[in-house]
Amino acid sequence: MRHSVFTFEVATQNHFDLIDVTDEVLKWCEKEKFLDGHMLIQSAHTTTAIRINESCDELKKDLTLLLEKLVPQKGNYFHNHSAVDGRNNAHSHLVSYLMGASEGVVVQKGKPLLGSWQRIFFVELDGPRKRRQIIFSFIGS
Repeated sequence: MRHSVFTFEVATQNHFDLIDVTDEVLKWCEKEKFLDGHMLIQSAHTTTAIRINESCDELKKDLTLLLEKLVPQKGNYFHNHSAVDGRNNAHSHLVSYLMGASEGVVVQKGKPLLGSWQRIFFVELDGPRKRRQIIFSFIGS
């Protein structure tokens, strides 16, 4: 049984951004020569998320519209009246609650088991930011 952790950093360009990190996961699996086990992909931030879905510009637009309907950016949120850093980002925290900060993926024969259309995304909900961290963790053989 072995355990390995890798931290990857990204810069985000927009308030809402979907950043495909699948290739980084694949490179890490290949470099570490993982065989079989479980991987956790986790964000280190409270205004981001990790999701697995299809890479499609139209879906990104649809997701943007859906999230704005569910949790409007200009809503009257308590957090915005007490934010220590002055950022009115309650909506970003709330969307992060809904989306989740991590995803688990099975690794078999050295590769993450993803469906044909599945990609792993880091979701920025309060950008742009110069430095965001994604933590990859593997346990197995």
